[in-house]
Amino acid sequence: MNGCKLTWLLPLFLVACSSSPPSYEVNAKDVQMARIRLDQLGFEIELLGLKGGVHCMPARMQRMTTQHRLAGSELLTGMVDDAMINMDKLAVELKQSDNLLHQLLKKTYCGHTENAFAESELQQKLLLLMSLDNQFPSASARLLPEYQRALASAAKILISHPHWTLSLVGHTDNQGSSASNLKLGQQRAEAVRDVLVKHGVSEGQISITSQGEMQPVTINADSIGRLANRRVDAYLLIHPDRDRPIRTYSLKDWYHAPER
Repeated sequence: MNGCKLTWLLPLFLVACSSSPPSYEVNAKDVQMARIRLDQLGFEIELLGLKGGVHCMPARMQRMTTQHRLAGSELLTGMVDDAMINMDKLAVELKQSDNLLHQLLKKTYCGHTENAFAESELQQKLLLLMSLDNQFPSASARLLPEYQRALASAAKILISHPHWTLSLVGHTDNQGSSASNLKLGQQRAEAVRDVLVKHGVSEGQISITSQGEMQPVTINADSIGRLANRRVDAYLLIHPDRDRPIRTYSLKDWYHAPER
């Protein structure tokens, strides 16, 4: 009789053992990807605050900031699994908070007093993201990884401002012929546009052109100068309404832009 009981219990014991979580060895790539995700979530929290979250839902903003710091501390101490769980929860709350803020701004005046300042801050942040250094390798329209991540963040800003449009101008160094560089500049502007569209920006918000090697920002005497000249410049056009003129902003003359 006792043998029968043991035979019956044994499968349950085996099932219980097999259901325990597998051991997980953290590697450097996992940590790097987790840090990138943490940075992206931090940017989204900052963006939500600039859009009005600080004034419309301060408690939520404080809670998300605390959760972001907790995930960062867990990463620093090697608790990658715990950090990823907290980042998953944070991503869900960010999405819910963005929807809530959209409704609050439509139905209340909670962010009214700061809207003009917040939009100005977002315009400058967008142009800073678009002007990141080290955008392309030599003789290529392939976007370097850090630039791709910056464009993904820029896309989040553009999506929430459909009355903004971007003019993208592709540039090259002086290696190669003028004709081939004009074509390469166009390909680079197209590559930037394609990444923004991939992340949800309307293609109608973006126009592209090329200047090839004709407008360097510095001399092409060495590899550092040529790297700086391999770029796509972004110009932000604001369409406030039909009765007011379109304003154009670029990062280099931001502080001299006319009042809106």
